[in-house]
Parts: sequence; structure tokens; C-alpha cells
Amino acid sequence: MQSYRAITSAALRKSSFAGIERIEIEPLDGTSRDFLSFVVSPERDVFNPMNGEGFADAAKSLQEKLRAQIDVVKSPSGLDHIVATTEEGQFELNQTSSMISEVSAFVLALNHRLDARDYLTIDEPEAHLHPEMQIEIAQLLVDLVSKGLAITLTTHSDYFVEE
Repeated sequence: MQSYRAITSAALRKSSFAGIERIEIEPLDGTSRDFLSFVVSPERDVFNPMNGEGFADAAKSLQEKLRAQIDVVKSPSGLDHIVATTEEGQFELNQTSSMISEVSAFVLALNHRLDARDYLTIDEPEAHLHPEMQIEIAQLLVDLVSKGLAITLTTHSDYFVEE
């Protein structure tokens, strides 16, 4: 999550040379491409709330546990910025804890993209989380599966597996 702006900035810098010099960009694999499209693609309008069709209640619960509200704000340049608002103020993801930055993509997906027809793949959802939060995330994922979301994940966390 912390690198999405660097990647898009690099692509935008390259685009200014379109038609002047040959531009080559290595293709991303499907999962990485889909994730980055989700985060940075304004033409897909991915940050429109789903009007109650998704899992906004789960996103709200998760944000309460994080003690941070994850939002997307538009800058004057038109680029979306993902920010976390806490009691201390509003912060770009590179200024937040690794726990908040890691979980922010999940919060955004719950709020804006996922519904019971979707399939979610998560690689080590426990990464950068303390044991209590690992248990909270595990419980949340169980709730989401019971509501119809299909999930595949990998984990190394005993806390996570036991929950």
C-alpha cells in the first residue's frame, strides 16, 4: 500500500515521453495488476461506496479496532490519496504504522468493492499485526465467509489458525 503512489508517479513520468521515445513497462502478474488497478484507477471509479451491497459494516468495525478511519481524498491534481485519520490527525499511509497501512487495502475493499459474489485471496493477513489484531482479523474473515464471501489465504500465525 505504501508504494502505490511511487509506482503511479513513475508511470506518469514515463508517459510524458510517449511518442518521443520507446516506452517499455514490464507486465505485472494478474493479482498485482488487479490490486494496483483497484488502488489507482480513477476511470474505474473504484472508490464509490456500494450503497450497502458490500461489507461496509465489517469495514466500520475494523476501523474502530484500528482506531483509524481509512479514506480516499482527491488532491487538486486529481490523484487519489489514501489517508488514515486518527485522534492525532490525518496521515498519508507512509506516515502510519505498518499495521494501519497493511490493513487499509482490506478496509477499502470491504467499503468499496467486495460483496458476497466475490472471491478474495489474502497472503498472510497476519503480517505486521499484533496477536490481538490477528485474532480480530481472523474473526472478521470467518464472519465474511458466513455472509457468502469466498476467501483463500495463507498464514504462518498460530493465533490466526487457532481462531
